[in-house]
Amino acid sequence: MPLRVAIPLQALGVYRVESMWRVSNGKIVSAPVEPFDYLVFSDGSRIGLARVEAPLERIYYPVYQAGTRIILTDEKNQVRTVEGMLASSTEGGSLRQVLLTPQKLRITRMPPNSEDIVILEARKIADEPTPIETDETP
Repeated sequence: MPLRVAIPLQALGVYRVESMWRVSNGKIVSAPVEPFDYLVFSDGSRIGLARVEAPLERIYYPVYQAGTRIILTDEKNQVRTVEGMLASSTEGGSLRQVLLTPQKLRITRMPPNSEDIVILEARKIADEPTPIETDETP
């Protein structure tokens, strides 16, 4: 019997959520969002997200497609392809779809019993979190 070894989660970076949209009745509406940061982890078979202020409270999404080419537009509206991962989860009753590339994180949530779709988009701001400064002196 082959030995199965657990692959540890690797930190992929800090992604800042700055944009949110709602799709309702066929219309896309920008919604206000207070920017916040996610720590993003992966072991290739799942993607883990944790708010920077609560790094031990993680949400995991099973990866269903890794290494796929994803079409994106850049800041200059130029179309390009990048390698990325796709993951999804139905935990909590909502379908959540995650798209992760080296520079972008997009979470699409489709709640049950609702025609609204919520989309959060984040961009990578750092490879690792900066230490939180406190007022305490040693």
